[in-house]
Amino acid sequence: MSYYVIKRTLYGLVTAFGLVLLVFGLMKLIPGSVVNQLVDQSAGFDQKKLAEIEAFLGLDRPWYVQFGTWFRDFLMGDMGYSWRSRIAVSQLLGPRLFVTLELAGLATLISVIFIGIPNGLLAANYKSKWQDTAVRVFSLAALSVPVFWMGSMLILIFSVYFNWSPPLTWVSPTDDLWANISMMALPAIALGLAGAAPLVRMTRNSVLEVKGQNYIRTARSIGNSEIKILFNHALPNASIPIITSAGLQFGFLLGGVVVIEEVFALPGVGRLLLQAISQRDFPVVQACILTIGLFLIFLNIFVDILYAYLDPRIRFIKE
Repeated sequence: MSYYVIKRTLYGLVTAFGLVLLVFGLMKLIPGSVVNQLVDQSAGFDQKKLAEIEAFLGLDRPWYVQFGTWFRDFLMGDMGYSWRSRIAVSQLLGPRLFVTLELAGLATLISVIFIGIPNGLLAANYKSKWQDTAVRVFSLAALSVPVFWMGSMLILIFSVYFNWSPPLTWVSPTDDLWANISMMALPAIALGLAGAAPLVRMTRNSVLEVKGQNYIRTARSIGNSEIKILFNHALPNASIPIITSAGLQFGFLLGGVVVIEEVFALPGVGRLLLQAISQRDFPVVQACILTIGLFLIFLNIFVDILYAYLDPRIRFIKE
C-alpha cells in the first residue's frame, strides 16, 4: 500500500509541475500586458518610461529567468503582487478561497447525497419502468442545461414567483449562518444540478452491473428483500466507480464556480480570476488557475488512494 501511495504522489507532483509550467507559458503567449493597458489609459508615456515599467515588473528578462524566479518564490509561498493593486496575491486569494471551497462543497453535497446517488439507486431498482425513464430524462436535461442559465433561471423564479432574492453581500457562516446559507443556497443548487447528472448515470450503471452477479442472485434466492440486497450487497460493491465519479464531479464543480460566482456576485476565486483576466493582471491569473488546478490534482490522488484502500485488488493491479 505504501508503494502505491508513493507512486501516485510522485505522479501527482510531476503533473503539478507540468501544470505550473503550462500556466506560466500560456500567460506569456497572451498578447499585451498590464503595461499596454497603462499606456492606453494614460497620457505622456514614452518608450523610455515604458521600458522602466517593464524593468520594474521584471518583464524585460528572458522567460526562463522569469519562470525560475517566479517558481522559486511560489515554492516558498510567495505568489507575488498584483500588478494593478500592488497587494500581495496571497492576501487577495486567501479570503476568496474559503468562499469557493464552501460553494463547491455545498454543491457536491447536493449533487452526491441529495440528487446523484438516490436517483441513481431509484433508476437501478426500477429498471425499464417509468421511474427509471423519469430519472434518465431528468439527468439528460440537467446535463444539457448550461450552469449560468440554470443560475439565472433560479434567480428569476425565486424573485418573480416567491418575491425573494439572495442577499448581495457575502457573510461568513461564523458571523451569520442563516445569511450565509441564504446567499449560498441558489448557486449551490445550480451547480449541484449540473454535477448530479453524470453521477446519476454512473450510479445506475454500476448498481445494475453488480446486480447481475451470481452472489446477488444467491442473496435473492434465500429470501432477502430487494431493498436489503440493494443497500447491503449491490451498493457497497458498486461504490468504487461511484466514489471516483463523485471525486471527479467535485473537480467539475470547482471549475464551474468561475461562472456561477459571477452570476451570483460571490467574492470567490472564480470571480477574482475573471477580473484579473480582464485587467491582464497575470500574477493573480496564475495564482487563481494554479490554486484550482493543484487542488484538483491532489484531489485525484486522494480519490485514487481512497478506492485502492476500499478495494485491495486495485493497489495490486496498479503496482
